[in-house]
Amino acid sequence: MSPTESTDPRYRQMNTTVSYGTYSGNVNAPWISEIAPNLWQGGVLPGLILPDIISFHLSLFRHQCYEVHHTLRDTLTVTMADSVDEDLGGVAELANWVNVRRAQGPVLVQCQGGLNRSGLIVGTALVSAGDVPDGAAAIDLIRERRSHAALMNPAFEAYVRGLTAR
Repeated sequence: MSPTESTDPRYRQMNTTVSYGTYSGNVNAPWISEIAPNLWQGGVLPGLILPDIISFHLSLFRHQCYEVHHTLRDTLTVTMADSVDEDLGGVAELANWVNVRRAQGPVLVQCQGGLNRSGLIVGTALVSAGDVPDGAAAIDLIRERRSHAALMNPAFEAYVRGLTAR
């Protein structure tokens, strides 16, 4: 693995086994994945460098962060737990933050592993922007482009499934 591949989350692979909610199995995916134009979803690992193609960064996991070697146009860090009891009252507002910025450039929505919290916000953003007709289509797209393990938190999956494009 070259030095770039070891620090670039588009190439560095996350390899783990998970069992949570609706999923049990292996996760083998890059640390970040492009889900739709200007919309990236992923996790974080110490030593990873945020690619300079990312202009905007939403972090849902404040305990670890990327090394950033370029100027971001905007960044937001929010504390959100990956829990079935998490208050989802601010999800639509975060999805709106993402959509406003992705109209201006690439956005990364990042949590710890890049599966649940980030999937919740990305799925909501996809539906509210009209990129997909409903939450089921958003989940299918995220699982195809990110990982089959995405949105394994049953409360987050149910939230996204309940969405319909306006």
